[in-house]
Amino acid sequence: MPHLKGKYKGKTGKVVVVEDLIGTEELSGTYEGRKHNWKVIKREKLIRKDIENKAIEAFRKKREDELRAVLVDQGYVEDINQKIGTLLTWVLMPDAFRYMCMIYATEPKIGQEMMTHLMAPMDVKRLDEYLDAIRTRGHGPKKRITLATIVKLERKIKKIKGR
Repeated sequence: MPHLKGKYKGKTGKVVVVEDLIGTEELSGTYEGRKHNWKVIKREKLIRKDIENKAIEAFRKKREDELRAVLVDQGYVEDINQKIGTLLTWVLMPDAFRYMCMIYATEPKIGQEMMTHLMAPMDVKRLDEYLDAIRTRGHGPKKRITLATIVKLERKIKKIKGR
């Protein structure tokens, strides 16, 4: 090792003080030691980045929970859910509404996805208009959504093919 300077200890190959080719960096150990140090430094960087990502994610979740708590305290979420339920009772046939409620109770994620297919986000903003129109007319739409349509939608979401 012609580029290394320092004191060598016996047959072990360990170096007490080593300078690299430029002479600016001081290292202790052999090449394997430096290689190990590089791996340790890389692992520490990954751990630091992971800790930062977890902290950011925790902060984001905490912020979302605070916002949800504020909305629930104001009764906003319950009010919207109640309005959606009222609208669905007018739009769906009774057996389709019961089936939809059963799916929502047993498989919430599928029920939520079915709800997004039935009601677009823009429709949620116009819930009051829809409910006012139904109340002034005294009835819902002439053609209601049938159970067969709800079953087809469920099969589409679950990606079940065939009859």
